[in-house]
Amino acid sequence: MHDRRSLVTGAALGAVAGHLAFELGLASLVSWWGDRTLLPAVAALLGAGLAALPARAQRLRRGGAAVLAGLAVLWLAVLFTPLCARLAAPLRRVEPPRAADAVFVLSAHVQRDEEPTSASMSRLQRGLELLAGGHARVLVISELPAPWARYEPWARAQLKVWRLDAELVVLGPVRRTRDEAVAVSRLFRERGWQSVLLATSPSHSRRAAESFEACGLQVISAPGVETRWDEPGFPERIDRLAAFGSLVHEWGGLAYYRWRGWLGPGAGPCA
Repeated sequence: MHDRRSLVTGAALGAVAGHLAFELGLASLVSWWGDRTLLPAVAALLGAGLAALPARAQRLRRGGAAVLAGLAVLWLAVLFTPLCARLAAPLRRVEPPRAADAVFVLSAHVQRDEEPTSASMSRLQRGLELLAGGHARVLVISELPAPWARYEPWARAQLKVWRLDAELVVLGPVRRTRDEAVAVSRLFRERGWQSVLLATSPSHSRRAAESFEACGLQVISAPGVETRWDEPGFPERIDRLAAFGSLVHEWGGLAYYRWRGWLGPGAGPCA
């Protein structure tokens, strides 16, 4: 009976840890975009596994308890402190729009029913606004690989709705911002272009701009509006939870890109 009770307790504590990780969006740190609802179930199995270990494995059990405690403290910090606002501010790079050779809309997921997500809608709308403002006459977009739906049909339809006489160039498929920077820099070399207006989400704008500059492009960062949460003050706790995973993902992305040598002047070949 005692062993069964230990297994149930371990599974319950693991499920709590998994749920906290799910709410905090920590899977974003490793760019896992699969079914995150599995996190509590997987963590429950791990918790039960730790509980089933022999007594000499106390160190592992203490480690699991420390992880749970750390997640609980982090969850409270996200909800009740200005942590998200402080994480978000340095990630935003917003510059006044000016004339450029082309507008590039960075990729965002399009639903499998071919309807846009809020991020893909906001990014494309910003790109269309820049074209309508006369800042460029070419729109460049990129496609994500399957199973995500294609961006191009919706982009072409919106160009017609906005009655914009602009060339549409489609690149890809791409998997990350670095791929987009390489593909766009190749296109610009072929056409003899130099300057690009980048339309992306505000929290992604710094990494995007620095990635494209590392490939030798002149960047004007003109992100769209943030539709997924209320920035910059994050007045609602639900917005802080919604944003935290993406903000952690961006900081992790900046660190990873620097480690790979993909940011900064002369950051490497972009062929």
